[in-house]
Amino acid sequence: MEINIRSSADSALTGTGAVRHDTPRAAVSGRIRSRDATSHDMTSDARVTIRVAAERRDRITTHRQINEQASGMQQVLDYLAGFSSHLNALKQAIGSSLVGGGSEDAARTQLARTVSAWHRRAGATGGRLSDALDIGGEGKARRAFTVEGLNAQDARRAAGEVITFHLAGTGASPATAYLAPDLSTRQMVYQLKVALVTLRVACDEDPHGRIRFSVEESRWPSVMSGLRVKGGGVRFPDGEPLRPTLTDVPERIDPAGWRVDDPLTLRATLRAVVQTQERVEQATTRAEQMLRAARRTLELIPAVADADWARAVSGQMATRIGSVRDYEDAMALAPATAGVERTRVHTLLALR
Repeated sequence: MEINIRSSADSALTGTGAVRHDTPRAAVSGRIRSRDATSHDMTSDARVTIRVAAERRDRITTHRQINEQASGMQQVLDYLAGFSSHLNALKQAIGSSLVGGGSEDAARTQLARTVSAWHRRAGATGGRLSDALDIGGEGKARRAFTVEGLNAQDARRAAGEVITFHLAGTGASPATAYLAPDLSTRQMVYQLKVALVTLRVACDEDPHGRIRFSVEESRWPSVMSGLRVKGGGVRFPDGEPLRPTLTDVPERIDPAGWRVDDPLTLRATLRAVVQTQERVEQATTRAEQMLRAARRTLELIPAVADADWARAVSGQMATRIGSVRDYEDAMALAPATAGVERTRVHTLLALR
């Protein structure tokens, strides 16, 4: 009796379990390579598709972010133009009062309008313009201040001190910094910066060598009323945490503090208005530069493929939606809309 011995490899090569022993092994190997090549091609195609989709999403996201930046800078420019008009009107009213051609009531009225316009700054700019006319991202405007006892002169002390910061009413854990003896200003800033991260309070050294702190403008009221500091008797007393003295930085603009009650205050306010106008012009120049940079970036983003895709998808959806008759037709729309957010479609259509 003849016994045929089949290898496991031979058995695995057939779809039905039967093996034709008259089939050359080269032909079998060729079929295996063909299937492997097909599988490899499909995998490669899938990877390419995923990569292209990811690149498209990245372009869409980048386009949206840069477009938002451009829109934000336009908001800042619009606000600065309006505020500049109020400043100019106030300057004219003060000038008329000083030369006797106008009443102090007119100056007071215009000052009130200027103060009101300044109070609208955060809402009108999306929180992009600080009270020192620094420009940042949406909601990034910060309020800068100094803390008495933590300035450049206080860095070089003969004794070290552990300082603990508390921020009442926020639930934040206390922040502790050790200030070693005879620190440089930069070293002191670094120690304070690291310690205050947990309280979301920034610390830096300004161009004049002064140590200043800052928080988001929206958090300033809670910091102003809730900050407490405890020391070791060198810069701050030991014992119960005390409320430190916080002072505005000189760069802060505060029209609410301007007065037009008499010739002396009129002249002081006039000087403040002129200085503020110069700073508004500088801020306007910066905002214009940022707007131009954002627009140039938008022009460099390859959006042709995304616009074509948006037109194709929107056209396909419009045609098919118009012919929907029943549940089956509605279900047929799913492949065209799956995973596509409404905001994304609007963004893509705007690229055309």
